[in-house]
Order: sequence, then structure tokens, then C-alpha cells
Amino acid sequence: DHLDALKVIAVHSFTQESQPHDSVQKLEDFDGALKTKEGGGVSCATRYLVESAQLFASICCRQPRALQICASILERVTKLNPAISNIKPEDEAQVFCQLGLIHIMQGSGMFEKAMKCFRESSRRDESNVQALEAMALCQLAEGATDDAEAQVELLTLMHGNLSDPDFAYLQALLIKSKQSRRKDDPTSGGVTAADHVNALLQCKQQVLGRAWDLNLSGISGTSGISNGSAPDSAGGSSYMNAFQNLLTASPDFLMILASDFLEHMDSAASAVILPSTNSLLNSTTTATTSNNYAGGGLGAGSTYMDTSTLAGGLTAGAGGGLTMATGLLGDDPASSSSSGMGGDSGGGDMMLAADSSQAVQAGMELLGRVLRTCPGFIPAYVELSRCNLGLGQHDEASRVLQQCLALQPHCSPVLLALAKVEASRARTVSADRVLEQAQASDFSVRTAPLFRLIKATVRAQQGRFDDAIAEVEQIVALPEFSFSMGGAGKGSKSDNSGQSASSDLLRSSLGGGASYADSLRLTDDDKVHVFVTYSSLLSKARRLKEANKVLSQAKVVFAGSRQEVQVLVAASQLYVEKGDFDSAIRMLDKIGHDSPTYSRAQLVKADIFLNHNHDKEGFTKCYRQLAERDPSSRNLAMLGNANLRILNPEDPSATHEYHRAMDFYEMSVKDAEWVWGRGWRDRNLSHDLL
Repeated sequence: DHLDALKVIAVHSFTQESQPHDSVQKLEDFDGALKTKEGGGVSCATRYLVESAQLFASICCRQPRALQICASILERVTKLNPAISNIKPEDEAQVFCQLGLIHIMQGSGMFEKAMKCFRESSRRDESNVQALEAMALCQLAEGATDDAEAQVELLTLMHGNLSDPDFAYLQALLIKSKQSRRKDDPTSGGVTAADHVNALLQCKQQVLGRAWDLNLSGISGTSGISNGSAPDSAGGSSYMNAFQNLLTASPDFLMILASDFLEHMDSAASAVILPSTNSLLNSTTTATTSNNYAGGGLGAGSTYMDTSTLAGGLTAGAGGGLTMATGLLGDDPASSSSSGMGGDSGGGDMMLAADSSQAVQAGMELLGRVLRTCPGFIPAYVELSRCNLGLGQHDEASRVLQQCLALQPHCSPVLLALAKVEASRARTVSADRVLEQAQASDFSVRTAPLFRLIKATVRAQQGRFDDAIAEVEQIVALPEFSFSMGGAGKGSKSDNSGQSASSDLLRSSLGGGASYADSLRLTDDDKVHVFVTYSSLLSKARRLKEANKVLSQAKVVFAGSRQEVQVLVAASQLYVEKGDFDSAIRMLDKIGHDSPTYSRAQLVKADIFLNHNHDKEGFTKCYRQLAERDPSSRNLAMLGNANLRILNPEDPSATHEYHRAMDFYEMSVKDAEWVWGRGWRDRNLSHDLL
């Protein structure tokens, strides 16, 4: 068997074909060929084996069997006799370090084995920085933030300010842990979400910069292991060149980095209106009915990006051969960081509004880079569709998923994601049909919490409230909800909810069961949607006491998180349904100026002022406070729209309000021009000025 041929076939399957089971089988064929050579007395080069394990671990979407094979390859290397294999101690240390990293990817149950590997790696080579960094990762996962911080400080003292992506990501995780601890104890001080985003941006710049430099230099692929030559079938010392970019800019690492970025998407999605607690039950509700609060065309479709250029022509790339030379690299990272996603901002739809979240922009850019190189990466499609859905771009979310279904028509996670998109647009018949397709493709999916959540939403839209309540009750009976629902009214299990949430966040980043690879997982947004949906259904059934109890628990669970506003909005909606508008506004006033959810709360409050209290001054005041707090182009444009919306043409003050709106629009355009640089103008704002 020709090893390189089998390797190329397996790599192509993982990255291009979206057939997970076939890909694992091809990896097993490659591993079988390796064992055959080893059994025949032919010793493969250590570097070849380690890089092969690294490569497949980075492109297998963390499939358990694939990671098991990669770990098995490295375990066989560790059992080689150093006298025969002529492997150096530093190379042995590298093998143990890579084995430990694969154990981390296998999940939290393997963290102990991973730590043993890192300790062994450090014992064999005390100067192995990667092993020390990985030990700090495990300490963070176990909640030992202080120990991890001390380890980072020690690394900095020993080696200076390391400029490698792994160390940058370790610092970002440390900031994330401190941020979670601050939510649990606000008096402890600490860091902010902006600090976490900045650390992630630095990490992104370093990983793409390193890959870009490598691509320009055209050097041969090495993994830091100097011993050994390629096997006979490799045909020369440059045998890994075709895969070097995948090793340097690991798709798995980029996916984790993108997921961390997208945790901050709330600030960019603030213009997307949260539905009222009962709007999800109304089959006539459409996404376009709530595109804007100010009513001036500032909906999600005009405010956010159309990612049709982001994926870089995914369909054309599917199955069209390996595109590893530049796919993960794209444009020069230095230029992409200043121009967004490297798209043509002068033609077609603008890539992203100048005031949109930098974190969301970076996350979507990374997903686009992964998909350009690995169009068979199913989780990347699901994550990108989630992001588009969060931004209110339903058509784009559906388009991304349809591209994946063109590769794998019977992929149940993608079908569920599509059903979620259809349900969010209240396309009940379509959503129900897609749910049936998902169940037909994989019958076991019917027990997944995400399936039950989408089904509950669809049943509610159909008016089958009893069926919907039954589905949601099966979700809240799950162990992952026991810390909140099980302790309702007792406070027995809720006390540690913040600590549990902090631990879960870190474990998902480090490789736990809730990682990006689990496309059927319930995200934090899905979990808060469970509470809000349950409360809505109970309210619809006139079980108001139980509805209030559910939301009270949700307030405890999501206190201090970006999902908190959704709970408060749901609670305020209960007051609105009772006609108690003042209590609804007081509920939203609880969100302070320093909260990342403040903007969204102001938008919801403005809607109550205008549509229920008929208070135009209160309506515009909400937008004025937003603009004063953050005079970005979006906030100024929304303030202009608010002034135009309350405009009465017959009122003598109409002319004055019109000119005020014009002033705000002009300020918005100037702000957008300053952010985006030479020659760019926001077409939407320019059109409104005309």
C-alpha cells in the first residue's frame, strides 16, 4: 500500500466530501497500512507519524474514532525503542505533547491522561514551552485559575512575551476565566469582554500571520522534530508540503477561535429585535416584521453583511481537489485586519457595517477561511448559519445550509439547523417537513434536546400548545437543566450555577462535549430560548404563576451574561400582557449602562414607550441615550430614524425634527467613512439622505 496515496485520499475525504463515516474508514485504511509496514520491520520516520497524527486531528471535526486512531499512532511511537529508532529526547517530548493535545480534544474525561502526557513531555525536555502551555490549559479546565495564571507568569519570565498563537490563546482563556469569576463575584474586579476580544484578535493575527509568512517563504514542512526521514513511499524530504498550511493554521484551532469570537455576537446583533414572549407562538409572525424599532429601514438585512462572498464560492470548491496552499490563508492578515474580510467593499453588498462587532466580523472571517479550504467541514456550515441567524439574516443562513446539504443531503445536524431557520421565520409547514427529514435521516435525533426545542416551537406556532409544553418539559427534565429547574424556589442548586457555567465555557473551548464539533448541542442562546419558550407557553395556558417561576430561575442562571436581556425582555412582556407597562419598563431599567446588553434593552424599552405608552419623548430618549453613550454610525442612524418615525407632517415641529434627523444621518456617514477609510460610503445612509 502506498502511504501517501492513502493519506491524500483520507485528507480529501475529511476536508472536501462531508461524509464523516467514509472519512473515518479511509483513515483506518491509512492506519492499517502504517501498521503493516511497522509489522514488516519497516520503521516510518517519527516526524512522518507525528505530523500525520497532527494533520488528521486538525481536520477530523473531533470525531471520536478519528481522534482515537490519531492517539493510537502516537502511542505506538512512544513505545519505540530509542536505541533502534534513534529518536532524541526532545523529539520524544514533542510526541508526548502532541498525544496530550489529542487527549484534550477527546474531551474532559481525558484531561487527566493529557496532564500525564504533558508532565512526561516536560520531564524529557524541560525547555518544551508547548507542554508548559498545555498544562496551564488543563489547569484552567479544572477551575484552577490562580495556578494557571502563575504558570503563564512563569512562562513569561522564562521565555519573555511569547509571540505564538498557543500562548496568545492561553492568555485569552485566562481572561475568559477571570471574566466568568467576575460575574460570580462582581466585587472581585477583573477584566471585561473587550479584553477577551482583544486577546482573541491578537491570537488570530498571530496564527494567520505565521501561516502567511510560511506561505510566502515557501519553506518545507517541519513540526519541530528533526529526526528521521520520510518513508520510502514519501518520495523525498518535501513530502509534507501539500499539508503544511493545514498543520500551521489548523482548521480545528480556527473553529475553536471562531466559536470564542462568536460568543460576543450580542453587541452586533443588537439591532435585531427580540420577539415578544408570545410572538414565537404566532404563526403569522415573520422575521421582517421586527427588522427595526425606529421604522426607518434599519433592519438586519440592511445593517449586516451578506456573506455570499465570505465562503469564497463553497459549492465550486466542494470536491474539486485540495486547496490547501492558500485557502486557510486568504489575504495577507495585515490587510484583512483593516479591511474586514477581504471582500470587495466597493461593489455589491457591503461586507459588514462599520459599527458591527469586531468579534463577529473576526469569527465569520475565520469560518470563511475554514470553508474555503475544507468545504466538507459540516460544523463550520452550522456555526456560520447560527451566526447569520443571530444577525437576522435568514436567507443567508438558509443558503449556507443548503450548500452543505448539496454535499450531504441526509446530514441530520444540518437539517435541524435548517428547521431552526425556518421556524424562526414562522414558516411552520417548511420547518415541520425539515424536522421529518432529519428524523428520517437519523432516527436517534428525535431525542436530542435541540430537536425537541425546535419541535416545541413549531407545535406552538401550529397552536398545539399542550404538545409544545410536553416537549419543553422533557428538555428541562434533563440533567443539564437540573441545577436551575430542579432547585426552583429552593435556592439549593442555583448557588453554584455561575461556577458550573464558567467551567462549561472553558471545557467547551478546550475540547469538552459541548465543543463546536457537537452540532446538536444546545448553545447558551438555545438554553435561554428554552426558558423563554417555556414561560411563553405557560403564559399562553394562563399558568402565569408557573411562568413567573420559570423566568425567576432564568434570571438566576443567566445573571450577568449576554442572554440576561432575553430573560428580562420575556419578563417585561409578561407585564405588558397584563397591561402593566410601567413595571415592564422598570424591569428593563435594571440593565445598567455598563452591561453589554444595555443597547438591546434600550431598543425594547423604546418599543414599549411608542407602541404601548404612546410616549414619543420617551421613545426618542432611548435612542438619544444610546447615541450619547456610543456615538457610532449605527446608533446615530437609529436616532435619526427614530426622529423621522415620530414625524407628523402636519405638525409645525415637523421641519425641525426632519433637520435633526438629517444631522444625525450626516454624522453617521462621516463616522462610517472614518472607520472604513478611503472612498467608502454607507449606501443605506446615503440613500436615506437623498
